[in-house]
Amino acid sequence: MRHKNRYFVLQVVAPRDEDEEELSAALCLRAFRESILRSFGDWGAGVTQQGLALRFFNPATGVGVLRVGRDSSQAVRAALTLVTSVDDSSAIVRVLYCGGSLRTTRPAAVKALAAALREASELEPAEREAELSQGTSTLEAMTF
Repeated sequence: MRHKNRYFVLQVVAPRDEDEEELSAALCLRAFRESILRSFGDWGAGVTQQGLALRFFNPATGVGVLRVGRDSSQAVRAALTLVTSVDDSSAIVRVLYCGGSLRTTRPAAVKALAAALREASELEPAEREAELSQGTSTLEAMTF
């Protein structure tokens, strides 16, 4: 029998100062794993690690797609809500969608990324140009 997965579209909301580096997929994945370990201990960390992978992450908007095993998806979702910091900076994680395949998850990811880019367009003109150019190219090249 094949291993079945769930895919979460999520957004990491973390206020960043100008001198701080951007969020990265590796930093977010490390924070997710630490939250699972804190919430469910060694057993939970071992059970959930098999299928846990951040398949897509846009650092400018914080929108990403996380792959988890179907059996442990509820535990991972609970642990994601308990994330309080990423790289010693306060953060929250919003799970926007849960799907059973990348094909069904892609439209929700595109919609979430477009909404985050719309929010970014309300920034100052210099900040807006930088984030929109990065986000638009990411949206066009979005392959999981």
